Amino acid sequence: HGTFSEYVWLNDLCGHLAHAPILAPYWPWQKSHRQHHQYTSHLTKDRGHPWVTEEDYYSRNLIEKYFAAFPLSGWLRWNPIYTVIGL
Repeated sequence: HGTFSEYVWLNDLCGHLAHAPILAPYWPWQKSHRQHHQYTSHLTKDRGHPWVTEEDYYSRNLIEKYFAAFPLSGWLRWNPIYTVIGL
C-alpha cells in the first residue's frame, strides 16, 4: 500500500525482502494487488480474490471442491506462475 515509508524505494525494498522467502516476485504481485484494489469484489475483474458462483461450485468434481477448500491451494496454484513467468 506504500504506507510503510514515505520513500518509494524503501517500500519496494521491503516488498522484495518480504516476498523472497515465499518465492513470489514482488513486481508482479504489486501489479496484481493494485488491480485487486481497483476491482475489489467485482465478480469477474477481481483477480486477487476470485469469486465462485454456485453454478461454478456445483459443476466441480469432488477433488476440485476439496482442493479449493485447502488453505494453501491458492499458493500451490499461483506461486509457480508468479515464479516462472511473472504474471
